[in-house]
Amino acid sequence: MIVSLKSDAANIDRGMRTSLPILSDGVSHVLEIYLNKNGETSYRIIDANGRASIWPSSMFETNDNSTPDAWRLYERPDNSLLLTYPDFAGAGFWERYFDDDREAVATFESIVAKARNVGSIEVGD
Repeated sequence: MIVSLKSDAANIDRGMRTSLPILSDGVSHVLEIYLNKNGETSYRIIDANGRASIWPSSMFETNDNSTPDAWRLYERPDNSLLLTYPDFAGAGFWERYFDDDREAVATFESIVAKARNVGSIEVGD
């Protein structure tokens, strides 16, 4: 799934964030979709630096709505839904990734590299 920022993205509530995501070539591939119990949707995207970050889906327009075959749907204990790669859905994965845990970072890079090879994800060089 490929998204780009809406022209009015700066006017959309981003919570505590004051900036907008910087996207490589103006687009990003979605790594996962999160739907909370209130029906609000967020995307975890890859930014221009190749890092993952979460943003409200309302900030984006969809350029390509195809999803990777490897994605799975997970129901979480808080009654939210997560559509993502199985390795990303494991308890504490993203915490370990952002703590620069070597195994989590390697898993992330491996999934992104495999997806790049089949054209599902492109990360800015």
